[in-house]
This record gives sequence, C-alpha cells and structure tokens, in this order.
Amino acid sequence: MDRGGVRRVLDLLGDGDPDVQKGVVAYLGGLSMTEDTADDICRAWIKSESPHLEAVIRRQGRGNLDLLWQHWAKVRSVKLGAILREKGVPAGDEAIRILSLLKLGRSSDVPMDRGGMRKVFDLLGDTDPDVKKGVAVYAGMLPVTEEAADAIYGVWLKFGSPDLEAVIRSQDRKPSNPSLEALFLLLDNQVQKYLALENEQGERFQEAYALATESFRKRLNDVVLKSGNRRLADAYEKALAGRSDFSSDLFIKARTTAGDDPGLFEATKYMTLTGLLDLCKRWAENGWRPPEERQRKLVERAVAAYPRVGSPEIAADAPAPAGTSDLFVSLRKQNLGDREIIAGLDDPGPFVRMRSLYLGAMRNLLPAGRLERAVQGADWPERLAARLSQMGAASGKDHVEWVNTCAGSGELLTAPVNCTPDEYEYFGRILHATPATAGEFAGRYRALTEILHAFQSVHAAGRIVVGDDDSAQERGAVQMVDVEDAPGDVEF
Repeated sequence: MDRGGVRRVLDLLGDGDPDVQKGVVAYLGGLSMTEDTADDICRAWIKSESPHLEAVIRRQGRGNLDLLWQHWAKVRSVKLGAILREKGVPAGDEAIRILSLLKLGRSSDVPMDRGGMRKVFDLLGDTDPDVKKGVAVYAGMLPVTEEAADAIYGVWLKFGSPDLEAVIRSQDRKPSNPSLEALFLLLDNQVQKYLALENEQGERFQEAYALATESFRKRLNDVVLKSGNRRLADAYEKALAGRSDFSSDLFIKARTTAGDDPGLFEATKYMTLTGLLDLCKRWAENGWRPPEERQRKLVERAVAAYPRVGSPEIAADAPAPAGTSDLFVSLRKQNLGDREIIAGLDDPGPFVRMRSLYLGAMRNLLPAGRLERAVQGADWPERLAARLSQMGAASGKDHVEWVNTCAGSGELLTAPVNCTPDEYEYFGRILHATPATAGEFAGRYRALTEILHAFQSVHAAGRIVVGDDDSAQERGAVQMVDVEDAPGDVEF
C-alpha cells in the first residue's frame, strides 16, 4: 500500500467500532517500515495519544529504531524520546548517532577527538535538555589540554551556557587567549584573579569587553557596579570612556561602592550638578578633602555652600503639552552662528532679541552692560531672557521677576561639570549677579551655582591666548592656560 493508503488507514483509528481499530493495529504491525511510514505513525500517535499506536511503536525492533530516531530528531517529541531512552539503543545512522548518544546519557561513547568535539559542541544549542546536559558531561570528560579548553571556551562564548561555565570553573580550564580567560573570570565574579591578568592600561578589560556578547556585557557592567574594586572601575573607564556604551552613572556608582573618594573627585568630570550635591553631602559627613591645596579649597567652598541648598525636591519636568515644546530648549537647539546672534540684538522683533540675549549670554557674546539694559527694556520677552541670564535683586515691580525665585534650577541641575570656558564664565556671571542676601529662593540658586562653578573650575577646557610677552619665543605664539589664569584682555 502506498503512503496515501497508510494515512487513510491511520484515519480509521478514530472509528468507534473496536473491530475496525483492531484491524488498523494488525495492519500497521505487519507493515514494512520506511522513513515515511515511521513519520506518519509517530505523528498520528502524538496527535491521537492512541495506546494502540504506542504499542505498535514500542514493538519496533532494532532494525527500525533508526527510523524512530530520525523522526525524533526532526520533531523532538518528549513522549517518543522517553520510549527511545527506555530502549537505550543509539541510532546506527552516523548523521544522528552522536545526537542519540547524548540523549541516552552515553557521552563517554562519543569520540574525544577534534571531530567529535566539533559535532558535540554544535549541539549545545539543541532544545532538548538531555542533549544539552550530554554536551556539558562530554566537555567535562575531555582531557585537560589547551586545545580542549579553547574548544570549550569558544562554545561557551557562543551560547553562554551555564553548564559549561560550571565545567570551566570546577576544572579551572585555561584557554590560550588570556583575554578570554579574563572575560570568564569577570563574569564568574573572580575579580582578584582577573586583576592578576590585568595590566596598568586596562587592556585585558578592553579586550574581554570586545569579545563579550551583548548579554555578557550586561553581566560585566553588573560585576563592575557591585565589585567595590577601584582597579576594576578604572579599567572600565579606560576601556570604554568616550564610547557610546560607557555609562558614567555606572562608573560613578562603582566608585561610590568602592568608597573611593579620590576616584569620585576625578569622576566629577562626568557629573551634573545633581551628582555634585550627593558628593557634597558625602564629604560634609566623612570629612574627606583632596590633598592638593587648590582642589581642597574648592571642595571646602562647595561643602560650605551645600547647607544653603536646603532640601529641595528634585523631580523631572512634566512633558510639554502635545504640539508644543519648551521655548528655551528650542532656542538652545537652534544652530545659530555668532554673527547672527549679535545681529539679532538690534532686531525690531522682541522675540528675536530675546533669542539673541539668551544664546549670547551663554556664549559670552554680549557687549558690556547689554543684559543690564535689557532688564529695564520695554518688551517683556527681552526682560525675561535677561532675568534668566542674570539673577539680580528683585524690584517687585515686574511680572517676569518670578525667574529670580523659582526658575533656572532645572538648567543648573542638569548643567555638566565638564564644560567649555564660555559655559564656565556664563555660570560665573550668574553667580556674581546673584546677591547672597537676595532671599531664600535666590540664595538657594546662588548656592547651587557656587557648587557647580567650583567644580567647573577644575574641568573647564583651557582658553587659547596670544602671548606677546618675553616668555613667547615668537610674536603671536598661541598657548593653552587654565581658565582661572587666562588674562581677559588677550583672549580671543
């Protein structure tokens, strides 16, 4: 009978007549089994759960077991797998023999040569738990050689197998590539052993990170965060700083966990004012100060200002209503040249002047006295921009003066410590324009600005100045100097 006839007979298993069912079983039992027949019978059994078909399958002799193994290899039926395990006979077909041996728990029967390793490790991604376990057992039985270790590490890296991690850990397997070993030690939280492989440049971490899969990189980040080890945090920074996957928050938290106050001082270059407030609180409580005099003074200045901040509630801004955007955020996003900003100061449109005042103050482009004149201007957008850029004493006569008491903190709290000289001067002007006696809210604003400005003085980029004095080897020589030391009359 052809395959179509076999399938029609199998369909009669659902017949209610017991004689018909008995005839179906008798017919199937006398069939000469082929791959197609085995597939059809097994599928019908899995679908119907017929005890008659199960009996047919269990009665299959050694000669037909390969057909059952071939079907199991295609569909991974749990029930068929259980029957095959009970029989305990592996497939004779070379194409699936290793698969069947692993399924039966007979990993030791697989050749332990290069070809055997390749075939076994290709099966680590199999969905069957017995096969996965068999791969790990086989790996653990391999000789402790560098070649075997390289093979085990390679498949572990590809599949991220916890079972192979256990094999590597329990047998202390070492690959030929020290960076691969460093990756394993880090993921296994063996930080001290990893540090024994690391060099001063942190190259091992960089190489291990490059080898890591995305899921491994997430685990690496977690190890760095929780390790409490300064050297590991330093290696993380050296390897990833400047890259998109470098997390300054993770780096700062890692140094905090390590109790590394000198490292936290160095890490202020990655912070905004919000992070500085946490540091000021920490250093007010533990008394830590940098050994270098200038740095010690700026920390003292920031810590002294911290109590005046009080306990403000810091919350994210509510999103702008649909179809609108924050005016000043939009202004900051506009890519205007310096000439366009300066020209806008004399524009007849009050909002154009407002834009030029606001952006010009941030870039230090405004002529002397321009902000002061704008405070007294006839148009409120111009006065508003001036108030945002210069926290002066309130007169109580202008409705835009609410800026003096409750605006600007958002810009401050998100302002970066690592800034340009223009940004440093911008916040310096705000600081000097805000009287210490201007009231509670303005006083808080001044304290926030003072903390930010103190740390910006460490990280602000140098100014370019022209040196025409006796120290210059050539007239008009250019040099870089610290922001606090640059002579204002020769800046350009």
